[in-house]
Amino acid sequence: HIDDDAVRVTVSVEHGGVTTTFDATKGTGGWSFTPTGAWADGDYTLSVSVEDKAGNTSHSASLTVTVDTQIAINNIELVNDS
Repeated sequence: HIDDDAVRVTVSVEHGGVTTTFDATKGTGGWSFTPTGAWADGDYTLSVSVEDKAGNTSHSASLTVTVDTQIAINNIELVNDS
């Protein structure tokens, strides 16, 4: 949850030893960010920093997500039904 007095929210994304920071934007549904491109398969660690009107900063716990765009097909069986 991000308080209403937040003036800046950033999302840091670490993947493959490289960290990229995005500025989040506030919309009617809350804060969001959009990566600059598609993410490759792998693990990504995200963390959020929030700054309020007084200049106080708070940091979230990190969250690891896995991107997997490959379809797993374990078995294909062809059946002759004639």
